[in-house]
Amino acid sequence: MAVASASSDYFPDVGKCLSGEKLVLSWDDLFEALFSHDHSRAQDACCILSGDHPKRMLASRFPSFPRPDASSKAAFDSVISAIPTSSKGLYDRDELREDTVWLSQQVNISEREALRLVLLEWQYRPESRLREGYSEAELASLKAALGSDYVDRYLQAKGGFQARDDAVFHSQQARRTRLLCFHLNQQVLVLRLSKELTELDSSDDKEPGISFPCETFATQVRAGPYNLKEDIATGIERTETLLQTLESGPLWEIQESDLGLLKDVRDTCTLQMIGHVLETLFLVVRRSDNSLSSESVGLWFRLMSSVGFFASFVSEIETQTLAIQKMQSTASMLSLAILNVGPTINTLVNTASSGQMIQPGSRPEYIFDLESTSQVHELLYSAASAGSMLAGPAIFAWAMIIYKVQQLASFVKEKRESQHVQRTLDAVSTFDAATGRRTSGSSSAFQTTVFEDLLDTIMMHSTNDDPSSLLLDAALGQCNVVDYIAVLTSSLGSLTTLLPICKVQALQEVIKVAQLLLGYTPELISSQLALLAVDADSRSGQKRYDPAITFIEDEGLLRGFYDTAAARFPYECLPFLQFSRALARVSIFSDNGTQYVEHRLRRLTSMTRAVGKGVKYTTTREDESGSFVTLETPVNMLDFTQNKLLTYTHQETENTSVVPAETIGELISDPDAGGPVVIRWQYEFSGLAYMGQLLELYYMGLLGATLSPSEDLEGVVSEAIGVLATLLSTILSNNPLQQTATDLQDHCASILDEVSSRLNPEADIVQYIFDILEQELQNFRRSTISTFDCRIMTTCIDFIIVLTDLRPQLVWSNLKRTSLLGHESASSPILAIVSGVEGPLQIFDFLGKCSELYHALVGLALRQANTNAPVTRPAMGSKLSTAWRVQVTMLLSATEVFYQVFHEISGWSFHNPQQQLRISTTIAQSFSDILQYAFGVGASFNATSIVAAPFTEAVTYLVSTFRASGSQDLGLNPIARSLFTTSTSDKTFLLGDDSVLPDDAGFERYVRSQLSLATLLVRYSLVQGLPLSPLEKHIFDTVPALVRTLHVGPSVRTSCLGLLRNVLVHVGRHQPSSLLGHLGSSSCIDLLNVLQHVDASPKSPQERAEVWKLLSRLVNDSQQWLAMVILTGSVPDGSKVQKSEKEAAVSIRGKTFLQVAVDELRSIENLPRQVALAMLDFVLQAQQNWSWITQDLSSSKDFFSKIVQVAINSGTEDSDGTSLANQNLIAARVTDIATTHLHHAIVARDMSAIKTYVPLIEWLASNAVEVSSYNASLHGNLRRNFAAKYNGLTVVDIKSTGLSEREFGSDFCYDIDFANKLLHRDPSWQGVGRSNNQSFSAEFRRANTNLSIVDSELALLSSLQRLCIEHCKFFVQDREMRRAMAHIVQHCLKANSQVYPTEALFESLFQKRADLTMALLRELVAAGAKGPDMVGLLEHAWTAARFRSGSYEQAIVNNDLTYWRSVLSILLMTLQVHINLKQKSPVVSDGATAIVPVDPETPTILEITSGVVGEGFKSIVVALQDQKQNRLSTDTDDESDLVGLRDISILLTLMQAVLRLQNLPQFAAELSDRLSSSGIISSCLILYSWSHLLGGLETDSHPRYADYCVQLLASISSLPLVAEEIAIEGVLSRILSAKTTEALQRVPGGVSHSDNRRNCAFLYRVWVTGLLPLCLNLLHAVGGAIAPEISVFLNQFPDQLIRASTSLMPTPPTKASGADVLTLGVSSEAATLALISYGLASYREAGASAAVDPTTILSLKGYDEHRKAILEDLRDLIAMKGDARRKITVPTDEKEMTWQNAKGGDRLDDKIVKQLRMAVAALSRDDDDAEK
Repeated sequence: MAVASASSDYFPDVGKCLSGEKLVLSWDDLFEALFSHDHSRAQDACCILSGDHPKRMLASRFPSFPRPDASSKAAFDSVISAIPTSSKGLYDRDELREDTVWLSQQVNISEREALRLVLLEWQYRPESRLREGYSEAELASLKAALGSDYVDRYLQAKGGFQARDDAVFHSQQARRTRLLCFHLNQQVLVLRLSKELTELDSSDDKEPGISFPCETFATQVRAGPYNLKEDIATGIERTETLLQTLESGPLWEIQESDLGLLKDVRDTCTLQMIGHVLETLFLVVRRSDNSLSSESVGLWFRLMSSVGFFASFVSEIETQTLAIQKMQSTASMLSLAILNVGPTINTLVNTASSGQMIQPGSRPEYIFDLESTSQVHELLYSAASAGSMLAGPAIFAWAMIIYKVQQLASFVKEKRESQHVQRTLDAVSTFDAATGRRTSGSSSAFQTTVFEDLLDTIMMHSTNDDPSSLLLDAALGQCNVVDYIAVLTSSLGSLTTLLPICKVQALQEVIKVAQLLLGYTPELISSQLALLAVDADSRSGQKRYDPAITFIEDEGLLRGFYDTAAARFPYECLPFLQFSRALARVSIFSDNGTQYVEHRLRRLTSMTRAVGKGVKYTTTREDESGSFVTLETPVNMLDFTQNKLLTYTHQETENTSVVPAETIGELISDPDAGGPVVIRWQYEFSGLAYMGQLLELYYMGLLGATLSPSEDLEGVVSEAIGVLATLLSTILSNNPLQQTATDLQDHCASILDEVSSRLNPEADIVQYIFDILEQELQNFRRSTISTFDCRIMTTCIDFIIVLTDLRPQLVWSNLKRTSLLGHESASSPILAIVSGVEGPLQIFDFLGKCSELYHALVGLALRQANTNAPVTRPAMGSKLSTAWRVQVTMLLSATEVFYQVFHEISGWSFHNPQQQLRISTTIAQSFSDILQYAFGVGASFNATSIVAAPFTEAVTYLVSTFRASGSQDLGLNPIARSLFTTSTSDKTFLLGDDSVLPDDAGFERYVRSQLSLATLLVRYSLVQGLPLSPLEKHIFDTVPALVRTLHVGPSVRTSCLGLLRNVLVHVGRHQPSSLLGHLGSSSCIDLLNVLQHVDASPKSPQERAEVWKLLSRLVNDSQQWLAMVILTGSVPDGSKVQKSEKEAAVSIRGKTFLQVAVDELRSIENLPRQVALAMLDFVLQAQQNWSWITQDLSSSKDFFSKIVQVAINSGTEDSDGTSLANQNLIAARVTDIATTHLHHAIVARDMSAIKTYVPLIEWLASNAVEVSSYNASLHGNLRRNFAAKYNGLTVVDIKSTGLSEREFGSDFCYDIDFANKLLHRDPSWQGVGRSNNQSFSAEFRRANTNLSIVDSELALLSSLQRLCIEHCKFFVQDREMRRAMAHIVQHCLKANSQVYPTEALFESLFQKRADLTMALLRELVAAGAKGPDMVGLLEHAWTAARFRSGSYEQAIVNNDLTYWRSVLSILLMTLQVHINLKQKSPVVSDGATAIVPVDPETPTILEITSGVVGEGFKSIVVALQDQKQNRLSTDTDDESDLVGLRDISILLTLMQAVLRLQNLPQFAAELSDRLSSSGIISSCLILYSWSHLLGGLETDSHPRYADYCVQLLASISSLPLVAEEIAIEGVLSRILSAKTTEALQRVPGGVSHSDNRRNCAFLYRVWVTGLLPLCLNLLHAVGGAIAPEISVFLNQFPDQLIRASTSLMPTPPTKASGADVLTLGVSSEAATLALISYGLASYREAGASAAVDPTTILSLKGYDEHRKAILEDLRDLIAMKGDARRKITVPTDEKEMTWQNAKGGDRLDDKIVKQLRMAVAALSRDDDDAEK
């Protein structure tokens, strides 16, 4: 279906929408397209939204649908009247009108908007029906996979999600209910889109020079003037309206039964809309440069007071709960933004410092409005009194503002009063002479300032003299503001958009001001740490804003928190370590690459400790402020208590941590408080080394003695390890100086060395962390489970994960020392810890880190595959290295553990559902990686691979367990269960608001991971052809869930469609795979409509291609019902559709998929290549499965000619490799379509169809044969260089096995992604320090592109081969096609005469072309094709024969017999062209001498005869002797690799063809010489002499070798010179001595053509086709000299002669025995014997005149005496009518059958009569009436 045009209006043509030509794009569609990464789709959405109507709506900050008016009504009437009536009953115009009017009245929107919603409901009705529930067929299928109990229980928990009632679904009531839901949904989307546009327009970090369509559109829409005050008023008014809606009941005209559900939907959408309005207000307020008016502030806080900051809003519906939480948090943040605490306080301070006297209300800031201030204080004071947590941030901020007002009021008042007093004291009395009075200097009147007025106003509502303290205590106490700030920060998500960034900035502003006012307090520390933890898991480079960077760059925050924490360290350990860990994530590095926290930790300038009584110090520097002391004696920095517990500490100076004497310290504790004495010593030390010592002490059990009693030991240890892990991870992942991997590791190693510098010399920090991990594991076994703390184990595992990148060589050995993954016979404690500790808490941090460790170990095992590789590759079954054995064991143990987790995790409760998704995703990805590493690369699935070695046992466990899971023994299949729960997730059935939220990225990643794992497992079975397992069965049974998974999100559709297609293919190979039985008819129709929608508005070409690939599977004849719907658009006539399903299963909307494909393929050049290929495959599959499709396609105007033109014009010189490969593949698909089309054309006797494909055949002849793109130098150099660089690895180790499907391109053959994981640390792989094209990675990409082209060329050749082999008989009927066929043969022979690399890829290439050539030549020769193209083929064939092997000897040595035989067959057929070739007439010169032109092919023919036939026969004889010996010793052989009868038969036929050439006399003499000197005569005799050992007399096989030997002798004896040589060799006597001849002589009564005795039929062939012709030829060539020998020879076969004399006698015995059958052999025997008898008699009569002794020429006993009777029999046969003779004539092979049934008459009978007449002529020499 065509994608919606960019010029489509917001209100598209209704007729086209209803006909399926266009889609109505919902606000969901527009939203997704606008913010997609596809520029063209985003631009299309911009065009639609830029229309007058939608742009006018979105110009408002808070848009809504327009109300009804006269113009809208008129437009609606015009549109609705133009809607045509549906021919298929897909829609009802009256129904559309009624629903539109009804909806407009119910929700008070314009008729046009209502009609748009009605069309949307109609358009997306299939999706709605799928969301409605499962059909009965679907439930039955799901229960077959998961069990009835599980499905019923799960669906009941989801709200009775049982079998749907389609009759109810299609009722007017249900339809109108959906309309109201759609309206509410669209309202939510409009407000959300407006919020996103506000956010985009407010963003100030747009990339320069880069403009995304959504940004441009946001700028355009928000270009108008906006007033902050009006925006706030409008937003608050909209919020109040929505709140009123919540309070009122629904007033819709809907039955009471549906009102409950509708009210829930309305409430949900209303809550979501309030959330979007509040977020928009927050952005507007936060990003505005204008001051908020007091009126706006008052409006907001009055609203908040009326709703109690939404604290009373609660719901049991999860979606509503999420919306309420969003409202509450946004309202809290908006309250902060409105109070604007930082700028407000700055304004107060600046005003006070300026000394200006301002009047209340004279400034725009709300704080100077006494009434506004009074209202805000009153409202917040009430909230504080009520202990409202949601108002806590605002109360906290207001408390600080009041605190500052109090300070300033007090300061100003004191200043004014002091000035007044001073002026009074300094006044000078003066005397006025005029008045006689004493006066003093005037003083200003007493006037209060605005600060005092504000304070007075505030105090009016306060019951305490210090209102700020009261509010502050309430915020920190009753309101739990610290906890609530933590809640707010945890809900912010990733900092990739402006909204969460603004929220973080607002919170940071509050905390900063609070710190300045309140100082370093535990509450602020907790809040600041929570803020620094926002989006901590994301890499810094992925964030638009990082609060940690802001923290470091802000001197006030840094000084107030981190510097203070450092100054109090290690007396207060935990805060400093927590801040260090939070800041260690930041990508802030010095010029030398030192990370900020690393820089701080390497040099701490002070040490704060509580000192015991044993520590001696004296007071010093008494003249300075502060209490300073001097240390009298050195003290161990770890033991200021002087308890002497650290006896293990070494005394060497370099290893001791001693604070020296004379160290200055400052007493910071209050001596009168009675607590410990705390001194901050001015002593520089390494914080890294100190952390190492802390960890050592913890392992020794002594840490409690060195820390403060109040310290959290587990917290300190876990944070110390966490600091190291985070710091190392940051350095490794950021690499600011672009250092090499070695430099980075050296940098990290220096940190570890620093940490280890003060430890026991025999240990280091890495060892200690592993020891601590094991210590904790043992503690778990000994402690009470409920009180166990997993934090230390979690951070230890975090450190090990980093270690896999930093020091991978230490991981396996140290991990083996722990029991984390099991130890010896003990099992892993992971499951026990998870179930006992984390399960009850529903917080699975430990399990999450363990899953990450598992994933890291899988990656580590891969990366170390090259490191552990031996110099030579291990043979199958050889022992693995020690490193590999450790890895294998641990990976197996970990895999067993995490399979159990994967199996059970769906039943666990998680406090944070996102954590469950992350863990499940990580495990599934790890399983997929193991499958990919073990089976995805290498020579084959079962081949030994260095890379796969560590994964062998783990992958075996995975595959066997997964494939068996679902059986009764192993319970539910976890993958099938996951697919089912995913499909019924709330994410799928949301009304639209949260279904496209960025937060759903984690859910979509989870779904993709499950689909990817399932696909790999299915393809593992599919590619290997394994039997169907419970896994595939259950995945197939969960097809209803897969169909609904398509709605999860665009990013999962491609994976979902791929899994569905693969499981259909695999299941279809073993059992019926019809989807109809699993989905039911209505859901099948819904699926097709969903596929239509996906195809109409695809998110990517890959997604659309997957749709068509799936459709290609669904038009298979195994999906007959679905195929009919897909191809015709309607259900089959005989389908049983219930009345309730009538509307659901009538037909699909719009064009059929076939029509869509045909229409789009007409403009195939505009389609993405993968989509075009998928569509061509669809058309091909449809043709091959349904014959009528071709007729439909033929009736489609120029379809076939169009795609032929695309094929022949596909190759362009400027195409890149991938494009060229795809173009070749398109041509191959077009060729296959042509093949199928011609099948139907032949059946229809449509000869004109062939004309369409003449251009295609001609193009294929030139472009589809050669396969010449292989870059041998590229691949050869790559193999050598790669093996030399990476010891033990070869390019085969990264070659894809086909486990994952691959498309042409840079990742086609060699798995680049896999290689990146394997070798990414190696500079040579990435080309570090060189250009991008000079790396192994680039070379492999080039190799993949080249192999893509080669593979496409091979596919094109295969398509050509199928086309020609299947239709060559049809092609030869057309003259143009005959010429094209000859060209193909010529190109094939030329290509087979070229050098090709010795690659497995090309092993079958020569043979494939030879097969194609033979098929074409066979038909061309049979059709008598002539012309120069045909004549010239002999030379090309001979060149091809000489190019490869060139002789039988070489073919045998090279094991190339199959191809050599094919070449000889080709030579034979090209010779047959010359046999039928007419000779040129002799040219008569002036001297009247005829000049016969010499055939230019004569030298070639002579070479063929001598080189192929002569030498070849000798080679065969030698090979047969060798084979006989080998067979006796081994009894095993491969028949295809052995010489045998077929080889002799080929040479015999080839020799006979040469002898039948018209121009044979021209070179007969030379031919005879070559044959005589070749040794072929003696070879024939040798083979004949022991042919009985190869078959016949001593075995059950026939004496075929003897037959062929004498036939070959008879053939070459037709050359007189050769016959003389044969006579000289004494052939006849040697033949007589052979065992085969003796067998012929021993047969009683002789052998005949109808002899059923064993071997007699073949012995008869030896007699007829060999011995008799040989005697005749010798007699003819040698003459009388050999006549006596021939007569003696033939008389050795008296039974044969007697039988021959009676073979044609029609006696009753012969008729009864069936011997009266006439064959060509019988007639040939009669003619040959008659000629021999005639020749012998002639020489006998000539006597001396012929130089012979007549007495030596014997008569043929048993034959000569019956000549007259034989003559009569022959005459009787000749005299018979043709039909009568035909009745007794029996063809003995296919060739004779063809002759008998020839169109021009019975050619077999003609040949027989000719032989009979020849015999009559010879026997009637003494008969006066002989026929002349």
